[in-house]
Amino acid sequence: MYKKIICIIIILAIVFPLLPTTGFATGYVKEIDAEFSNMEIQVEGKKISNHKEPFIYNDDIWVPLKDLGRGLGLNVKFNKNKKSIFLDSKGKLKKNIDKSTTSYQRGYEIETKENIKHDLEDEIDILEYGKNFRKTEDYIKKSKVRNIKVYFGDVKIYLDKKSLDFEGFMYNDDIYVPIDSISPYLYITPTYKSEVNLLYIDANGLLVKNKDYSSFDNLLGFREGQNYLLDIQLAQLEKRKEIVGSLKIPYKKLTTAKDLENYLNNYLYKLDDIPMKLEIASHYGNWIYLDIDFSSSRIRNWDKLQRRDVENWIWDIYSAILSLYNEDTSIYGAIRNPYYSKYSHSSRKNYVTFDTKNSDLYFDFTNSGLKKDSNINPVYLAEILEKNLNKYNNIKFEYDVETNGDDIYITTYSDSNDFANGHIYTKMGYLKRLNWEIKKMHPDLEVNGKIVFPNDKYEPIKFNLKDNRIRSVDLLKETEEYLNTRYGFFSYGRYDFGLKYTIHEEGLDNFRIIVEGDFSVSDEQWISAGETGKQILTDKVQNAIDCCASIWNTNVSTEIVDKNQVPLRQ
Repeated sequence: MYKKIICIIIILAIVFPLLPTTGFATGYVKEIDAEFSNMEIQVEGKKISNHKEPFIYNDDIWVPLKDLGRGLGLNVKFNKNKKSIFLDSKGKLKKNIDKSTTSYQRGYEIETKENIKHDLEDEIDILEYGKNFRKTEDYIKKSKVRNIKVYFGDVKIYLDKKSLDFEGFMYNDDIYVPIDSISPYLYITPTYKSEVNLLYIDANGLLVKNKDYSSFDNLLGFREGQNYLLDIQLAQLEKRKEIVGSLKIPYKKLTTAKDLENYLNNYLYKLDDIPMKLEIASHYGNWIYLDIDFSSSRIRNWDKLQRRDVENWIWDIYSAILSLYNEDTSIYGAIRNPYYSKYSHSSRKNYVTFDTKNSDLYFDFTNSGLKKDSNINPVYLAEILEKNLNKYNNIKFEYDVETNGDDIYITTYSDSNDFANGHIYTKMGYLKRLNWEIKKMHPDLEVNGKIVFPNDKYEPIKFNLKDNRIRSVDLLKETEEYLNTRYGFFSYGRYDFGLKYTIHEEGLDNFRIIVEGDFSVSDEQWISAGETGKQILTDKVQNAIDCCASIWNTNVSTEIVDKNQVPLRQ
């Protein structure tokens, strides 16, 4: 009997751990290999004092949550026995939630675009110089791998009394979390700066105020502008990369106008099969005047050219100047009739004149004798767009061109729905670039088209390109929605006022915005706001006007009325 009991006990001791159980802790200790490099954490440029060391594990940066919370000004309570940490934002995360969300999104977009910009700059350096000039220390490669024991499982993280659903573990008397997992909950934007081995935390003006901006509106206004500028810079870098790769001319950094003139006459002196002589006739500030002539014996060759040949050649010259000499240069000039001296005052002296406006080239072929390229090859146009604009803002595009008489219709296919969800500045930036590419080949062409998204998840964006202007009912409506979201409210004291913006087109170059308040001029709240309230209203609407003008590059007038259509200000 005794032996039978002993056998049963032994069997149970072996089998019981294999059976499913309830009511026991789910945590466990695990050994992991983590990479330590003495990484520093800063919040808005200020180091978190005496913080524990972050490390790399599974390609994520893991940070000590007690120290991070302290650096962000949170109240932090850590219960080691319950393996829990409680973060209290003291109500900051409940205030300005719409603005903080926008600020976080813009900060994230800017960070992403900055990384893309650095990558493009590196690619261009390699194309131009054969190597990357950006000096960065690879601290990850120099880090030391340490085997540490951490506690996984039933670790709990609370923010403003709500449980956060992502993995953390206990180590070194703290709870560590991946910085990318905690960031969206705290509306922070982390950036690892490899050149100084620094984890920089941008608090986006919420938990920690940005010392350079007194309010959310100022910070958001700056970020909108920064985001738009990055879109332009990325488009320019994509173009520069294409130029460096496609011109197939040797790289040489040119520092003087004479060096530039010699270079152009050595490598870009032929227009089709016509040898041309290029002279920098004047040079002041960032402006260069190019006087171009050729031998009268080549007149027959000139007559065989198309306008597109001349435009593409001048564009190559301009691109080389931007890449090799000065990226802020603007050019103007003329290709002379070979029978006229450059000192002639005759109105027929120049075959072609050209000028730069807003980084674009404009041509006058009045005296050239060259006909317009009336025959448009849709296949060729699509191929050129595929070559020159196959990617914008890291999103790929394909093109289909159809012709019906003189009408041109272009369908552009985005490979990502991210473009549909992107900022209005990004969409307009793409259409401006598309207009630029088409105008280089066919300056007078009017184009209708649409941007189509994968799986027809979003409605296409319809557009029209004519006279160097972009028209789009869809994007105009989106601009209205953006203005109403971004500038559709203001406050005075404890009173909040709503605004509704409606945009009306008045010709090619003029918009009129009607701004309607949700209040009456006779309301007690508006009367109590007085002149201060009127000035706040004026500033808010002026910001909306500036925003609209920058998106559409047009003149904007406005009329402000109350809910009964009584004028407030004009």
